[in-house]
Amino acid sequence: MIAHDTLELAICSDCYMYYHDTDSLGSDYLTPEMAHDIRQGFDRLGDVIMGDTHGEDCDDPEDWEDCNCNETHFSWSPCGICASYLGGNRHDVDIIQIKRN
Repeated sequence: MIAHDTLELAICSDCYMYYHDTDSLGSDYLTPEMAHDIRQGFDRLGDVIMGDTHGEDCDDPEDWEDCNCNETHFSWSPCGICASYLGGNRHDVDIIQIKRN
């Protein structure tokens, strides 16, 4: 049986990009420590599926062109994955953790 938990997190752009392209850790501005924290954060999550969170006031969750739920927002709060406190854009995402029994 496959079970899952869903988490709503606000994550930094670096973690967002890493999920979509693991080669993004080769960016010029990422330090080795930052890359380590991102990998470690994903290791803690385990097997996950990520999608942009649709807000409660979303008019059309089936059509991304008609909603603004995938827009970023600035925050000083720590990233929900790598725990970085660096200020920057945050992406509101749903993380589905797959649990295999």
